Amino acid sequence: MPVSASGSGIGSVVRLDAATGQVQWSVKADVLDSESPAVVGDVVIVLGSGGKGFQAFDLGTGKVRWSVPSATVLRRLVVDGGRAYAVTAGGTVTAVDTGRGAKLWSVAAPESDDGYPMLRAAGGKVYVQGRAQNPDMQFHAFVTSLDGATGRGTDQSPLSGPCETRGLIVAPVAAKRVFLCHRENGSGVLNGDPEKGAAWDIPYGGNALSPLSAAEGKVYFLAASLSGEPAFTELNQESGGSQWRVPLPKVCAEPDRPETANAVVVTDGLAYVRCGAEGRVIDLAEHETVLKFTVPVRPEGPAGFLVAGGVVFAPSESGWASVEPQPL
Repeated sequence: MPVSASGSGIGSVVRLDAATGQVQWSVKADVLDSESPAVVGDVVIVLGSGGKGFQAFDLGTGKVRWSVPSATVLRRLVVDGGRAYAVTAGGTVTAVDTGRGAKLWSVAAPESDDGYPMLRAAGGKVYVQGRAQNPDMQFHAFVTSLDGATGRGTDQSPLSGPCETRGLIVAPVAAKRVFLCHRENGSGVLNGDPEKGAAWDIPYGGNALSPLSAAEGKVYFLAASLSGEPAFTELNQESGGSQWRVPLPKVCAEPDRPETANAVVVTDGLAYVRCGAEGRVIDLAEHETVLKFTVPVRPEGPAGFLVAGGVVFAPSESGWASVEPQPL
């Protein structure tokens, strides 16, 4: 049941059949194509451009269910349970009830990163990435936890350095919920444990080539070795090295390509890795590449894609394309 938004300004929201790739419905909408839609129950939620705020469509028909406007542009859509959250460039977080389409609260997170701080939601809380400057002009990073129902601040957990803007994740690692993000220079992972109020740094050799992905207590990402060879790797959460590495095409590490040209989807024990038009499917248990795929490339926009039922869906200039991965 892949659902996607495309276009910047007047674009469209589309639902595709996971088995056939056929369009089930498509509606025109004033949406941001940099934001992925979220499905909660029987509604699809997107963020609109300008002051359109939150918009919800019926999952079955595509008809508008409700909208919650915003005075300023919202980004970083996340959902948890029956609530959706987004944030302004200045760090004000807004929550809405996804069933009623009603605004619950708006709260300015303390000292949040400028330029749409990263949000994550889990366990009834919404987490806001932030950083502040010390008297010695150095930055310290932290994550503020807000109660999802009220917006009240519950605690603030440190990180051992500034995060890359590409991503904060809240991952259940070792049966605990921890914060993970790439270190700002791209050569390490910052961890923060909200229960202990502790932070630690996991360095690794080479450079990160994608955001982090977490599944079943493990952390994955694309990285280049010190010699520049790209690979998909599982992070060793103690040493910072690789538990294992699977080589990837050299296009994944071309220096003139933006990191947003690489994307990873982890599902059903497999990692689907896209670097531009080229894709690989990696078996996470066997640590080997098992399938490959090729997808269209848009001149503009990130390389995000969807996976459902083992089929890869990717946006193209003429709409959405469905691709079945093939043996190597």
